[in-house]
Amino acid sequence: METTISYSHAAAKEESKTSTFWETMEYNRFGVMYMLLMITMIPNGIAGAFALSMGWPVFALTLALAISTLSLVLGLMPMKVIFTAAGVNVLISFIIIIAGLVQSGGLLENF
Repeated sequence: METTISYSHAAAKEESKTSTFWETMEYNRFGVMYMLLMITMIPNGIAGAFALSMGWPVFALTLALAISTLSLVLGLMPMKVIFTAAGVNVLISFIIIIAGLVQSGGLLENF
C-alpha cells in the first residue's frame, strides 16, 4: 500500500515568504525592537493617562500590557511572540484611548 502526499507549489511558496519574513525580522531584531517599542509604548502612555480617570483595573491592565511587551523584548523572545504581544498592546491601548475620549466628551462633542 502506497501513500502519496501532494504538496501544492503555491502553498510552499507562501510558506517560504512567511518564513523569510520572520527570518529577516530575527536578523534585524535590534533595529526592529526600538521601532516596535516606540510604536507600542507611546500609545500605551497616552492610554495610561486616560486610564487613570477610569479606575485602577483599567490602569493595571495598561501597565500589565506595557510591562509584558517590554519583558518579552528584553527576554529576547521570538519575534512572532513579540509582534503578537505588541499588536494586542496597541489594539487595547487604542480602545482605552477612544473610550477615554468618549468619556471625557472630547471625541463626540458635536454629536
